Amino acid sequence: MSSRAIIAGGSIVSFVDSIADQDQSDILNSIGYAQLMADRYCDRVKQLADWFEVFTNVLMDVGWEVDEEIMDADVVVQGVYDSLEEAALLNLQGLKHASLKKGIRESIEALRLDSIAQQIFEGHSRSGDIAYYQFVPCEPRKALGNYIYVSGLRVTSRVNVKNILFNGRALRKTDVLDTQLIWAGFYLKRERYDSHRANTLKELGNVRDDFFRTLKR
Repeated sequence: MSSRAIIAGGSIVSFVDSIADQDQSDILNSIGYAQLMADRYCDRVKQLADWFEVFTNVLMDVGWEVDEEIMDADVVVQGVYDSLEEAALLNLQGLKHASLKKGIRESIEALRLDSIAQQIFEGHSRSGDIAYYQFVPCEPRKALGNYIYVSGLRVTSRVNVKNILFNGRALRKTDVLDTQLIWAGFYLKRERYDSHRANTLKELGNVRDDFFRTLKR
């Protein structure tokens, strides 16, 4: 099952082909809106826990329903990784869904092949030698609606590099990364979001032209 990946501010959101276009737009816009609201109140790299709380509260305000089961998942958090992909996939170990892991892998691969998108994503995500990246794979869950998993990684580079994620076109393998993980799972049905769509689009009216960008497949 193939997927498409789209930058939404400091998040890379991936969709399997079976998610309807309107649902993809609603998910992207609500994620972008929640980021903007969280950025108004907190610094995402210096106040990650507070920022993430505002971010998730905004998502719930626009109709997203928290997956309580994933909040109790037994995720072993270690602090140092050889690559960002290793950290991102570890953040999914509490889930038993290969498709979500595949979505993150394909997102990273799409970013690897798009040097302009790398610069845009790094610009949205980084402050000095610290960056906060979000990978958000999405898939349909029939009557439950669309399932969205938010995998957040606060990364500190141990050396002064221009791009924490990549060195040229290859994932960095030489610089270990000190990483803090944070995660949440949600369900969204279109009817729960319908009444919030207009205001969300209004709030996104003044975002930068590169706030949303589809990655090459």
